[in-house]
Amino acid sequence: MMSSETPIIRNFKGLGGFEALIRQSGLIVNQGYGNSATLEVGDTITIPAVELRGLGMSIEVPWSDSERDKAILESGLTAEDIDLVVIAESGFLKNRDVLKVINISNVQKLEILVGYMKIRDDVLLDKRHGFNIHLFLALNKQIPHIPLRPRRMGTILAQAEFAIRPTKLGNGLRPKPLTEEIISQYGLSKTSVVFVAQETSLLETDAIDEAVSIYLNEELFNSLGQLRSPEAKLLQTVFAIDALKQIIYLVSKELGKEQIRQTDIDSTIVTFLHQQLVAAQGKNAATKAENAKMIKDEPNQAAALVSSLKTQKASFMALISGEEE
Repeated sequence: MMSSETPIIRNFKGLGGFEALIRQSGLIVNQGYGNSATLEVGDTITIPAVELRGLGMSIEVPWSDSERDKAILESGLTAEDIDLVVIAESGFLKNRDVLKVINISNVQKLEILVGYMKIRDDVLLDKRHGFNIHLFLALNKQIPHIPLRPRRMGTILAQAEFAIRPTKLGNGLRPKPLTEEIISQYGLSKTSVVFVAQETSLLETDAIDEAVSIYLNEELFNSLGQLRSPEAKLLQTVFAIDALKQIIYLVSKELGKEQIRQTDIDSTIVTFLHQQLVAAQGKNAATKAENAKMIKDEPNQAAALVSSLKTQKASFMALISGEEE
């Protein structure tokens, strides 16, 4: 992953060495089962919401003792004056927790913040919005004043940030990995890409993500959250719409051959699919009752309509031609 964060210029002299140190750091994110990723400064990684609360995280600090000592000497400070501080911040509520405070002389090459599936601070449990990890080199005490040298306790000498966000496959639908166990359970192919499993009645549920489980090929699932290219974003859209199509067929089957009831039309799932169809139909949008009938009697037509969502065609043409949209 390429870093997108730029250095911050401070009103002090001799802090360039600290900036160079902090920009070497990385955040190792452990998703279990041997699957991990290393973020560079300024990177964002997306993680399935169901996994976000169990992530293992460690700070990688690869600077050498000589690089550290040189940075300290250039600053006019002493090692005893400086701490490495790691803070987690909720991306939504802006709650903050201090995860680690270490004197710069005692920083190890790998500093564990939280183990995989271990107990953690509340700020790391926001699976809806995610959180940020902030890394600071900061002055840990008040020191005598010298012009252009930091002196106040808490003064930031250098900083870095990493972001963890929940994955969304469009429309708020969150995927899970399509494991060998699920493949065997449902008689799928090892090369299946997207599969929607119905867990309970779709017409009676108030929570769609509890009524269906959306599975994505495990290899693609593990790679997708680490990519930020236009092609990766397009793939997420393709997978989301594939899942929507499968949901349409599941709802069509549940509606069956009987006449559609008003409770069916007003159900959470039909309302949700109607919203997707209206987005596709534009100014010629049908009523919810009409779209419910289409889902029941002509699911292939409804599936074809949702394939027009998210300007897929324009994205595909741009990809084929190699030109920007």
